[in-house]
Parts: sequence; structure tokens; C-alpha cells
Amino acid sequence: MYQSNSKMELQITNEDNMIITREYLNQHRTKNGAWTKSQIEALGLEFMPKKGWMKEVIGKELSLDMQIQFEAKKYAKESNTEGKLQGALSNIRSINTGVLVKALRRIENELGNRANDL
Repeated sequence: MYQSNSKMELQITNEDNMIITREYLNQHRTKNGAWTKSQIEALGLEFMPKKGWMKEVIGKELSLDMQIQFEAKKYAKESNTEGKLQGALSNIRSINTGVLVKALRRIENELGNRANDL
């Protein structure tokens, strides 16, 4: 389940991981049809990825933290304040509900663990 290490950071177990698919990658492209630097890095790759990078990551596990980073950075390139706010709103709407539920459960569990430690 959810555990804390000695630095009070959350660690995610494999039950929260997902397998990367081509559909998942394509679903989270930017409006220009590409991916942001942060998204590529969330997949464990260096920016600018080499040809064939999609084949390299498809079938690998992606942690809940990296899922959130990958899905949240889809709108990171907006240039003005209104655009950034619109991007953030769209971003929240586009994040997979299951990912949000897992993240909220993890936070609730961690808060409960900390309260029990007091």
C-alpha cells in the first residue's frame, strides 16, 4: 500500500503503477501534437528523445507521481497569464480520474499516518 520513508516522503507501490500504451501517450499530446520537455522527462527519457523513443517506453511501468507529471504538463507552454489559467483548468479536467483518486487516497493515508504518529 502506501508507505513513508524516513524523510517523510511518500513512496508508491506497484499497485499504483500503470503500463504505458501508445494510446496513453497520444491522448496526452499538446495541442500542437507533441509532448513537453517535462512530459518526456516524466517518462524517464532525456529531452530531445531519440527516434524510436515511443517503442522504448511502451509496455514499461509509470508510477503514479510520473502519471500526474505527464498528464499535468500537457499545457505547460502557454505564454500569457490567461492562457496559463485556461491551460491549468483544461489540464485538471483532462487528468485521468483514476489517477486523481489514487493520489487523493495516498494523501489521505499519509495524513492519517502522520496523525497516528502524534
